[in-house]
Amino acid sequence: MTWLVWRQHRKQLLFAAASLVVFGAFFVGTGRPIHERFDRAGLPGCLPEAMEAPVVVDLAASVPATPGPAPALPEGVDKPPESTTPALDDAALANARCVQDARAFFDDYQNVIFVGLLLLILPMLVGMFWGAPLIAREIEHGTHRLVWTQGISRLRWATTKVGLVSVAVLVITAIYAGMLTWWITPVIQTSGQRFSYVFFDIHGIVVFGYVVFALALGVFAGAVTGRLLPAMATTVVGFIGVRVAVMLAARDHYLPTETRRLPELDTAYSQMRNDLNGDWIVASRTAIDRVECPAGAGDCARQGLERSYELLTIHPARHFWTFQAIETAIFAVLAIGLLIGAIYWTRRRIT
Repeated sequence: MTWLVWRQHRKQLLFAAASLVVFGAFFVGTGRPIHERFDRAGLPGCLPEAMEAPVVVDLAASVPATPGPAPALPEGVDKPPESTTPALDDAALANARCVQDARAFFDDYQNVIFVGLLLLILPMLVGMFWGAPLIAREIEHGTHRLVWTQGISRLRWATTKVGLVSVAVLVITAIYAGMLTWWITPVIQTSGQRFSYVFFDIHGIVVFGYVVFALALGVFAGAVTGRLLPAMATTVVGFIGVRVAVMLAARDHYLPTETRRLPELDTAYSQMRNDLNGDWIVASRTAIDRVECPAGAGDCARQGLERSYELLTIHPARHFWTFQAIETAIFAVLAIGLLIGAIYWTRRRIT
């Protein structure tokens, strides 16, 4: 039976191996310049600390000093008065420079997002060209009856075909996912968008969930329809529908959100929210604090003082791998249910 499965699917396996070689050449050829630029910018050393800061100084908008000669001092004054502007400590300045360098890096390489959009459909292609033909082609050509007359039970026939093909697909997926993760990691780290639908969906362990689900959906559609083209069409529609439904309706509810108040740095320089920390911002609003006036400050007491700040509702970046695990489990459970359904249909309904 194993030899028969190899004979039936060897062309697909060879095509998949050739595709991996092509993808590998692309990833290495385009990834090496990306990693070299990433290293030259010193980002591997500064990003871990810079990503922890919720707020950073905006160097693009802050001008600490005006270039040119110092202004003339008034007559009788020996030295300029000491500045009352709070100094910017070395750590805050280093974080600001790291964020600035990361933004410049991402601006140069953000075109990889378009490649990521193409890679989103690869799991669906696995379902179409590996899963759908697995049983549908046998039924359409009637070759399944020949196998069943050779002492091979329906259960063994279905489980052997599905099992061997699934192992091959998972091995291929592991190689592909490893290459892709190496290639795109610098861009993801400098984007601060790990939770975005492009970056979240094309790297990490969730890729295995998508591939297994697409494969199982194709097998189930092939067993039920018994025809190749309807099975492929069902796989496309079902895969896209479930993926979109999970992304839009379920993903936000995997874990409870947290509320975070952005702090204020002790500096007069312009500040901005640090997008590099990778939090998934669900909602943002501006809130206002009333500031207590000192005793005896009449004008202050009459007018009152207010200070605005930004209040965020977020899924923190530390939840990324938990979200990946939950979504992978969802698609794995769906895949198991579809495979059980396909085997049941093969044993009870196919003649």
